[in-house]
Amino acid sequence: MKRILLSFVFLLIGIVAIGCEVEDPEDVETLSYPEEETFFRLRTNVTDFEADRPLELVTITSVDELNDYRDEAAAYYDLDFGDPSFNDAVDSYDEAYFEDNVLFLVPVEETSGSVMHYIQSVTLVDDEVVIEILRNQPNIGTTDMAAWHIFVPVDITENEFDEARVEFNQ
Repeated sequence: MKRILLSFVFLLIGIVAIGCEVEDPEDVETLSYPEEETFFRLRTNVTDFEADRPLELVTITSVDELNDYRDEAAAYYDLDFGDPSFNDAVDSYDEAYFEDNVLFLVPVEETSGSVMHYIQSVTLVDDEVVIEILRNQPNIGTTDMAAWHIFVPVDITENEFDEARVEFNQ
C-alpha cells in the first residue's frame, strides 16, 4: 500500500512539474562588440597593494567619465605599462565614440600573469547588459600577481539598458 501511495505521489509531482515552464527572459539581444583583434585586455600592474582597489564593472558613457576613472585608477595601477598602455587606449576614445557606444571596463586582479581572459558574449537581457568573460587558468602558471583592465566597447546607447554585470566562466 505504501508503494502504491508513494508511486502516486511521484506521479503527481511529475505531472505538476511537466506543466510548469521555466520562464525565459522577455527579451534577449546579442550586442555588437569588437572581435579579438581589436579587443583590449591591458595589463595595469598594481602600484599600491595597501589600497582598497575597486574591482567592479565600470560603465563609461562619456570622455569625462573615462578621464575621471583614469584619474582614480592612477592611484592604484601603473597605467603606462605595456604597449599599448591603458593611457594609450583611453586617449583613443572621443566624444563621437560615445554618441552611439558605451565602454565597459572590467578591472581584474589575478594571482598569476598566465591567466587569460576572453569575451564569450555580450547580451542585453531584459534591459541588463550581461558580459560573459572566459577566465582561462593554465595548469602551470607564474607566481606574479597581475592586474588587467578589460575594455569592452559596445555598440549601444546608455538609454537602452538599466544595469550591467559581468559573469566569469572557467
